[in-house]
Amino acid sequence: MDRDIKTDVGTAVVGGSTVGGIATQNRSEDEETTGVKDVKRTVAQAFIGGGLVPKRRSSSRSIKRKKFDDELVESSLAKSSSRVKGPPLIEPVRCTGTEPSSNEKKKVSKSSTSLTPPLTMVITPSPITKRVKKSKQPLQITKDLGRWKPTDDLLLINAVLQTTDLTSVHLGVKFSCRFTLREIQERWYALLYDPVISKLAWQAMRQLHPEAIAAIQSKALFSQAEEALLAKISSSSQPKLEVFQELLSKHPSIFYPSRTAKSLLVHWQLLKQYYLLDDQSVQPLPKADQVLNFSDAEQMVDDAKLKDSRDEILEHELMVADRHQKREIRQLEQELPRWQVLVDSITGMNSPDFDNQTLAALRGRMVRYLMRSREITLGRATRDKQIDVDLSLEGPAWKISRQQGIIKLKNNGDFFIANEGRRPIYIDGRPVLSGNKWKLNNNSVMEVTNAMHHLRHCRGLACVFSPSAQSALKLKNNIPLASCSGLVSYCWGSRSSHQGQSSYYYSSWRPRLRYVLMSLVAGTGAVVAYGLHQSERAAAAVPQTVSLPVYTQEEVMKHCSLDKGIWVTYNGDVYDITDFVAIHPGGNRILLAAGGALEPFWSLYAVHRQEHVQEILSGYKVGVLQAEDCKKQEAANLVDPYSTDPPRHPALIVNSLKPFNAEPPPGLLTDSYITPSALFFTRNHLPVPQVDPNKYRLKIEGLPSGTMSLTLDTLKSNFPKHTVIATIQCAGNRRSDMSKVKPVKGLNWGFAAIGNATWSGARLRDVLYHCGFGPEVAAKARHVQFEGLDCDVTGMPYGVSIPLNKALSEEGDVLLAYEMNGEELPADHGYPVRVIVPGVAGARNVKWLGKVVISEVESECHWQQNDYKGFSPGTNWDTVDYKSAPAIQELPVQSAITQPVDGSLVDRRMEEVNVKGYAWSGGGREVVRVDVSVDGGKTWHVAKLRDNGEDEFPAPSPQPGRAWAWKLWEIAIPLPEGAEALEVVCKAVDSSYNTQPDSVPPIWNLRGVLCNAWHRVKVKVN
Repeated sequence: MDRDIKTDVGTAVVGGSTVGGIATQNRSEDEETTGVKDVKRTVAQAFIGGGLVPKRRSSSRSIKRKKFDDELVESSLAKSSSRVKGPPLIEPVRCTGTEPSSNEKKKVSKSSTSLTPPLTMVITPSPITKRVKKSKQPLQITKDLGRWKPTDDLLLINAVLQTTDLTSVHLGVKFSCRFTLREIQERWYALLYDPVISKLAWQAMRQLHPEAIAAIQSKALFSQAEEALLAKISSSSQPKLEVFQELLSKHPSIFYPSRTAKSLLVHWQLLKQYYLLDDQSVQPLPKADQVLNFSDAEQMVDDAKLKDSRDEILEHELMVADRHQKREIRQLEQELPRWQVLVDSITGMNSPDFDNQTLAALRGRMVRYLMRSREITLGRATRDKQIDVDLSLEGPAWKISRQQGIIKLKNNGDFFIANEGRRPIYIDGRPVLSGNKWKLNNNSVMEVTNAMHHLRHCRGLACVFSPSAQSALKLKNNIPLASCSGLVSYCWGSRSSHQGQSSYYYSSWRPRLRYVLMSLVAGTGAVVAYGLHQSERAAAAVPQTVSLPVYTQEEVMKHCSLDKGIWVTYNGDVYDITDFVAIHPGGNRILLAAGGALEPFWSLYAVHRQEHVQEILSGYKVGVLQAEDCKKQEAANLVDPYSTDPPRHPALIVNSLKPFNAEPPPGLLTDSYITPSALFFTRNHLPVPQVDPNKYRLKIEGLPSGTMSLTLDTLKSNFPKHTVIATIQCAGNRRSDMSKVKPVKGLNWGFAAIGNATWSGARLRDVLYHCGFGPEVAAKARHVQFEGLDCDVTGMPYGVSIPLNKALSEEGDVLLAYEMNGEELPADHGYPVRVIVPGVAGARNVKWLGKVVISEVESECHWQQNDYKGFSPGTNWDTVDYKSAPAIQELPVQSAITQPVDGSLVDRRMEEVNVKGYAWSGGGREVVRVDVSVDGGKTWHVAKLRDNGEDEFPAPSPQPGRAWAWKLWEIAIPLPEGAEALEVVCKAVDSSYNTQPDSVPPIWNLRGVLCNAWHRVKVKVN
């Protein structure tokens, strides 16, 4: 039977030429299952001129054997064609001298069940032959090419030639698709052994643009030989492009032809980064005693890292789905104007909407919000930004800022809105630009303009605000806010203008929409939004408003007394602050600006530029200043009183520029026992005065001999020079720790507003006795007042006072210092003379001393009467009474950690953590012990103290009560076993056994002074 099949060849002779028919044969599917021997194809081909017939490959044996590569391809083609049912195919006849096409070679006929060879029909060609149309059936075979592109094939071939490793190709080559290693292997073998795929791929690669080929060749992987040459370049050198260009010219046969000097430099840097150069060594393996036990390593395994890796395909599909959903939402939002919606009447808020937690209600066209926090945010919520009142629920709001504004409820019951977005907010028709604030009055109309909204009959977000008078009354009486209520209703509508006035109208409600939104505001409360449940009918008319009046400077100047009212101007606006004078923290000093501008005063007192001050002022706005007068004020305000301030050390951490207030970095604070003058903390209340030492005069008043004047040379020559090592600490040191509990007013000092220096000068008691102080004065006087030469625009100087017995005590060591650390006083620290009061708050150590007054009463200056006083944690700005508290003099015991810093890492291999810091106590009380803990205060260790920077243990104080200088301390504490994080805590004990409290809340006060709780630092063990 095999012989019959093999001889199934038809021959036709035309013009003396022999044309051989091709008989294609294949093993049928039945033969594959039954083990019948292979049926091989034989080809008889004749060439013009009686060419030779190639030898056929066949076998008469029935033993199965492995197929050759070309047979594998033929077999695969035969299998696909064997499934095509129908009559036997008729072979086309070719013209003389033409070779069979590839399509003709692949045509096969299905074998019959009787294994009878199919008949082959031979047709004698006519003299004029037609070209047979190529069949499209073989193209179906190329469908398995899939995602492979010609560029991918070229990348694969170049990469394999370079690395000879398909795994390296999979890891190092970036194809157009993310092919798996198995797909890469199958593709490579197909290019090698499949002639159809290989031919098609070769043709496609030949059609690539030369620039595309060059780009692919430039990305070729580096071979081992290339990396071996690059690894010989020293890692310590800084090779230039010329070095790599010379390397290319010396080894052209090793480097890929498309390599450039720049590409070699980039790859060399990559080898250096991963320590793959010849002169680089890898970190040695740990020793046996450092290797973890298996159980320890098992406990360190993070279960979260064992989860499946990210499925990027799934993430892409989810992203596409999310995009489609957002597109649908946007389309729905554009349909919203077609539905007419009406809200309840303005005053028709249902009683169930108010409870003991509700402060106000915000009603929108779609959503109703209940305000249960004293501060809420308005804007457009996104995935990264959470907003209390999401305006996007009301309609298209993609042009509104993510945080458009903030509504706050003040202690006096007033509501303020601050614009923090890019678009203006209109309050009663008046625009509130970005960065400005406005007080919300009863029935105020708010609108967030959005000109880019594609809404019919809609230009913005309109709101009606109706606060409750009962809410304001209860806030003023210090009744909990849960008992107050207010009303805010929001609705989408259109604004129509008529004679410069605004009116709003609303349409009716049709669909049943229900939105429920709930969001929490951390630490302050919650804002809950409730939607409209069913069809409602209401119509509301908003009261018409007019713009604020315009005043001239002359009209403002007439309001300069409590009878006529106190008016001031600021940034072109007019404010009536008559009601605020009584509660001004600075007392009646605010009357100095009555009838004038606030800018000259606020340029000196930068504390007024804080946010809460601006909010308070905005509530008293009554008009606008005339444009001409505004220009005059701007010209007058161009003079900067701080232009003559001295230069400062760049390492200082600045808390305020005008006036300048700064502290050194904590890491430098305890580097030396004596703080360098340039790194000593600076606390200025006013501009630094310019003092001529030749014209300087120190006035002494309150003595029987009258006022006496002393020059700088008199102080240096007529009185003995006395030196004291004393620590000065600001009363607001560590205020930042208090602000973490609850906001406070004042500079945000860290724990470095302290310093230790050597002060030299004349004793105050010597100067007073020299000027005539005696028993007669001592019988009446109780205080010594100090005034500095730093003055505000009204000529009012900085002034404080201390008890007289402190100034006259021989053990008090109060100095009129003219030297600091052996040099004349720096300008920032009081040149030419500064009073040094050891053991007392830094505010009493007056700089640029100009006057000393012996008095029966304390200084009447603001800084003595209305500042630097401590109050109860329950006292707020509505109940504070400065007259009820004494001025701060001696400061409590204090300590802080300077090393390690908060958030740093501790090396576990060091087996211990080194802790350093300072400790000090006011009133001359010596620090006798510092306790340190690394577990938050569960276990304690005693630190070693040093008071001169050299001795390991401190020497006793010369006399009790005269320990004016701080103690530096340090300790090395073993790391707790298995600890991953440490909370380092320190506390000091002074000679009176005063110690620090364990937490800040019990000592919190509204000015943020006297913060001496345990200092805590959190670190991680690496």
